[in-house]
Amino acid sequence: LDRSRLSGAYFESVRTKRSQKQEQHGESAVEWIEELRGKAKEDRLAAVRGRVEAACCEIGLEDLSGSTVWGDAGLDSLGLVELRNMLAAMVGKSMKLGSTLLFDYPTMDELVDHLEAVLFLNDSAFEDAFHTDLVHDGEFLQCLQRGHEGCEP
Repeated sequence: LDRSRLSGAYFESVRTKRSQKQEQHGESAVEWIEELRGKAKEDRLAAVRGRVEAACCEIGLEDLSGSTVWGDAGLDSLGLVELRNMLAAMVGKSMKLGSTLLFDYPTMDELVDHLEAVLFLNDSAFEDAFHTDLVHDGEFLQCLQRGHEGCEP
């Protein structure tokens, strides 16, 4: 028995199933994230929560309260690994999920807040800071154009 050929065939079948599942859902991990860029934070949180809830349902966690700790909801260590792997597939290459993700964020509310913050880091914080810098720089340039001394960038 040639194990290298067997493992190669196994991993190819896993890749094929994953691709088929993405096609069946009509979008890749990156596409759903990109569609949410520029939308309101509440919309992004709702979308991320929906994805996390769907992953939870796939492993048998239904009607999970946002503040319930994973262990109290009935997830054992194998269930945590399975959920983490589903979440990793959900976000694709957009972010790397650490092996302790569900221990670091032990409730759905905490996990959703974290995922939204990291996936859309540049959407709100960067835009706000960038806008503030542009306004500040614009005021500085106007000050210089008017010939005022003591203008500060």
